[in-house]
Amino acid sequence: MCVDVKRMIGRNFTDESMQSDIKLWPFGVIPGLNNKSEIFVEGRSLDSQFILKKVTPMVLSKMKDIVEGRVGPGSVRDAVISVPPNFNDSQRQATKDAGEIAGLNVRSIMNEPTAAAIAYGFDTKAATNDEKIMLIFDLGGGTFDVSLLTIRGCQFKVESTASDTHLGGNDFDIRMMNYFVEEIYREHNIDLSSNTMALQKLLIACEKVKKTLSSTKQTIVHVNSLCHSGFNFTSSISRARSTRIPMIQHLLEEFFDGKEIRKTEPNVVALGAAILAATLSGQSNANFQPTITDIIPRTIYCQLDPSVVLSTLREVSDLTLKVLFTIDEDGILRVSLEGIEPTQENELQLENLG
Repeated sequence: MCVDVKRMIGRNFTDESMQSDIKLWPFGVIPGLNNKSEIFVEGRSLDSQFILKKVTPMVLSKMKDIVEGRVGPGSVRDAVISVPPNFNDSQRQATKDAGEIAGLNVRSIMNEPTAAAIAYGFDTKAATNDEKIMLIFDLGGGTFDVSLLTIRGCQFKVESTASDTHLGGNDFDIRMMNYFVEEIYREHNIDLSSNTMALQKLLIACEKVKKTLSSTKQTIVHVNSLCHSGFNFTSSISRARSTRIPMIQHLLEEFFDGKEIRKTEPNVVALGAAILAATLSGQSNANFQPTITDIIPRTIYCQLDPSVVLSTLREVSDLTLKVLFTIDEDGILRVSLEGIEPTQENELQLENLG
């Protein structure tokens, strides 16, 4: 079982955050060509190794096949793909590349909270010019995203956004799994830490338990033949966390002085992306054609030499270099130089600092 593939996309094997995640995953990640990562999955009869950049195209191709099975072969050509708002340039570009490998023309890479806001506007038929301020709170399967938007009619302006790519449902699953691994070792003297197959079975069970805890206060986890010794594991657990868990909803309402939360359907982000796709293809509802003003959630750093780093662009009197920063429609930073020919001494160095 592979999880968190979205977290791996666009990241090198030696990245610090990648190395931290590898320690938690119940499958192997090994270095590949050009410092890229490859996934190693241990199977019952055959071990499998996947080049990471091919995994996401496999998923997108499968989704494409499912849709074409319903609406007809060759009917899916274009796509809008949503990503966490703090995806950096390389992650967004890798996502776009994955869509193209899957045979899709990626029309846009959009932020997930923005997609959710568009779906809300469509559902409420936002046709008035009354300004609304909305907070999108998404503690989802892999990330925790919060965005603040201003909505006026069909105009959506993102005012602020924050995201944690290591706080989501998959993290809860892994931490629950590790909790039970410690319990099994403590009470039964069985060490599962290096048993990949057992960890995968336990992780699947933990995901099911987490979903159950979205509507109940306590439940039982039970796994037959957890390891090769035929060990059957049973335990109880009484808490978990995600947007749909009642305690999280209660804490949010309490924080906002009792204001009721507007709950959405699980596919709300996909719906928002579909609405944008319809708009870009000219097939949208004439009464609802959203326009989006998004923001860059990361500071742009400009390193002029090893000792000078500018966090914002400002006029520097002793430079004749004009730097043009352009953010394309997919949120990917494009940088060009104007005015002089870059040389060894004055070449602009850009580095992704996070």
